Amino acid sequence: MDTFWQLFKEGGIIVGMFVVIAFFFFTILKYFIDQGSTLMEALLKQQESFQAMNQNWQKIIDEHTAQAREFHTRSAEADRFQRDEHLKIMDGITTVIKTFIDEHNKRSRESIEILNGLKTICAQVEDCDKK
Repeated sequence: MDTFWQLFKEGGIIVGMFVVIAFFFFTILKYFIDQGSTLMEALLKQQESFQAMNQNWQKIIDEHTAQAREFHTRSAEADRFQRDEHLKIMDGITTVIKTFIDEHNKRSRESIEILNGLKTICAQVEDCDKK
């Protein structure tokens, strides 16, 4: 403290004021640095908590994506199975329709033959009636 007063006496008011102002600014600077360190610690803690939340969200999103992928795979398999079943049903119906058409054509031919036979018989009977 003695050197401070010695400096003040030798340098005059200007040097003394400079020392007082420098001390004041140093105190303010130290305060801001301490506040910055405190703020930085709080921000780091907040960043760690945000990072943990982001990791949790990423885990949830990954699980959802895996479940959605599994659902779509199962859905595609079910659709494929349903399509195969529909194709089998369509093949069965096609076979039934073809059988029906063949049977219809066969019976139509038989009916035509019967009608032709009846026409022949009728023609002969008419000839008989005319004689």
